This record gives sequence, structure tokens and C-alpha cells, in this order.
Amino acid sequence: MNRVINDPDLVVEDMLHGWLIAHKDTIAGTDNPRVVKRSQAPERGKVGIVTGGGSGHAPAFLGYVGDGLVDAVAIGEIFSSPTAKSFLDAIRYANGGAGVACLYGNYAGDNMNVRMATDMAEMMLAAILPDLPFVKDDRVAILVSGLGATPIVELYILYGEIAKILARIGIEISFNQVGNLFTSLEMMGVTLTVMKLDDELLACMKHPCDAVGHDRRWGSWHQYGKRLYRLCPAVRKAG
Repeated sequence: MNRVINDPDLVVEDMLHGWLIAHKDTIAGTDNPRVVKRSQAPERGKVGIVTGGGSGHAPAFLGYVGDGLVDAVAIGEIFSSPTAKSFLDAIRYANGGAGVACLYGNYAGDNMNVRMATDMAEMMLAAILPDLPFVKDDRVAILVSGLGATPIVELYILYGEIAKILARIGIEISFNQVGNLFTSLEMMGVTLTVMKLDDELLACMKHPCDAVGHDRRWGSWHQYGKRLYRLCPAVRKAG
């Protein structure tokens, strides 16, 4: 199958056109064609959240604009950073008078070429755990993201190895997300994020949110089923 592209020089513009039409109930364009915002943004008295980066990392960055997540996003060309002006405009569109937090990546061109999931997990954690450092009895959030071409099956294999290693050294996983959270078109590979948690940060991580690329209004399908059973008399009767 051929690529679904009109003009290679206008891929980002054409994608944004379709994205804004498809999700016009939750997001909106701005005077800057490379800045998209949450429909309700800015909200007076709310700390604005802004992020941005190159296109091709779906669902990042556009997919995280939504309630409980990002207020505005600056969009660059494929794998290229947005302009400084786009970031500035995104900050302006997110500013409700209580300040704006800017989230952006610190990229390094490091690549790992390992064969076994266990080796990969140990290699990743060996680089990450001493950094803060993370120690026994810490609670952490774990995010495992594919880069686009790595099967979900393999992501869960890696997560299982990571969980075993952390359990062995006494670190508790209190929150996790596994999936294609931040891709690079169809690149093979995996990213691992480890975040130390306290009660406040754990509550923030579990807070409901709703965006095109991430929806945590209902929680897991198991939680969804329990909530549906509680709310819907027809479901209870059928059960």
C-alpha cells in the first residue's frame, strides 16, 4: 500500500487540518497554524500546561491536549523542534494568569542494541536507578513506550522483566502505563521512564484526564466494568 500523502512538503499541515476537524469538540486551532490548544484554554486561575516537539511521535504531542493534561502544544516538522515563536504562542494561549508550566524533552542520541528482554531491562535500569537515585522502599511510576514498530507483546515482556527487577530490590510500582505513548513513526525500540512518587504525585498521576492520545476517565477495563455495573440498572439486572 502507498503512503496516504498529498504533498510531501505539506504533510504536517494536512495532518493538522484533519486532526482539528476530527476532534473539534475538544481542541481548537489558533492564529498560529503550528499551535493547537484545548477548547477551554486558557482558564482563568489555572496553571497552564504547554508542551511541543516534532511531528511523527503520535500520540505525542498533539494527542495529549485535553482535559487534565496539556492546554496547548507547539508543533514542528517531522522530527524537528517547533520554532521559538510557536512555543511562545503556545504559552500565551495556555496562560490563565496563574503561570504556565512547559514540558519538553531532553534528547540524547543513545541507542541500545540488545537481544534479550532481561538484558534490556537490566541495562535500562542500571542507567536510570542511580540517577536520582532510586532506593529500596521507594514508590515509582513506570512508563514503557514503543517507538512505533515494536509490538505491544514485546512491550509487556519488557515491563514484566522491569517489574521483577524492581521487586527484587524493594522498589514498588504504584502506577504504570504500557503502550505506544510516544512514537517515532515506525521506528523499532522502546523508552523507559521511571518517576519517584509520594502521595501527592501518585494522586496527580491517577487524576482523570481526557485527550485524543490518552483517556483515563474510566481507568482500566476492569474498573470500567465495575463502574458500569454500579451505574447501569440494566447491566446489574442482566448480571
